[in-house]
Amino acid sequence: TALLNYRFAQRLKQTEIKVRVVINWFENQVADKGWNAGFRRFLPDTPTVGYQGVISSPYDLRLFPTSIEKQYQMLPDEVAVIGRRLVPLIKQFCPELKVSVAPALRYQGIWKKRTHFPSADKYTVLIALSMIPLQRDEMLQLMIRSLKQKFDENIRFWVKVHPTNTVATVKESFKHNWPVQLEFISGDFISCLERSNLLITSASSVSMESLAKGIPVIVLGNQFGVTYNYIPNRIEEDLWQMCYNPEEIARTIQLFKNRNHKAIRQHEEQSQKIREMYFEPVTPVGIRKLLKLEKQ
Repeated sequence: TALLNYRFAQRLKQTEIKVRVVINWFENQVADKGWNAGFRRFLPDTPTVGYQGVISSPYDLRLFPTSIEKQYQMLPDEVAVIGRRLVPLIKQFCPELKVSVAPALRYQGIWKKRTHFPSADKYTVLIALSMIPLQRDEMLQLMIRSLKQKFDENIRFWVKVHPTNTVATVKESFKHNWPVQLEFISGDFISCLERSNLLITSASSVSMESLAKGIPVIVLGNQFGVTYNYIPNRIEEDLWQMCYNPEEIARTIQLFKNRNHKAIRQHEEQSQKIREMYFEPVTPVGIRKLLKLEKQ
């Protein structure tokens, strides 16, 4: 794929088609390197932008460009991230990298007015499963073990399957041992999240979406390897907690459930700052800037 992308830029040059700007979804994988190397070589006067439309885990090192990649022209002229606080993170291995802030296209729902709210008589815990089968099943095993802890009767557990999986696939992994306390829920993620009081997830950027909505998060720690936590270190463990065992999960659920009005207001204020710092709103001005349509 990298070579095909490289040759694509070469063929485009041969057609003599004028290209005003080149934008690609940038994950800094091998295919991206071929794409950017091709355009940097064959169309050097055309601005290239790598749009990184997600929040990265600090352990996903490929997403962080390096100075050596820039030296060999395998990076775009500019990398666009979706929040102001992400700029220094993306530059940590390449300080000279040009980085801009662009609209968070994938996370438009964060800025939309809330239209759903949790039930008044139920405390709803939403479990957002990972797309990776091993991590998904590890999460569920830990949650099933935690159900043996003593919970209040009004606590209910919803399970949201990743779009790349199905309910049948998830249940198949557990045969006839699926607990009745875990109820599958469908619908778009934001509406499910807004109807929940607490999110439990692992290795997913949905944790940041939840924090931006003011909904507390429990991140399940990996039992056998590195925990891919997508919550930046600058966000204090107040609105979120890391849990590694059933006892910690039960204790933290009760902790967030018992929040008073003052704590809830403080968390809502934190969520506003998270939206402003990590998720750039989608606006016509922002889109024109990304597309290099603004007046010079």
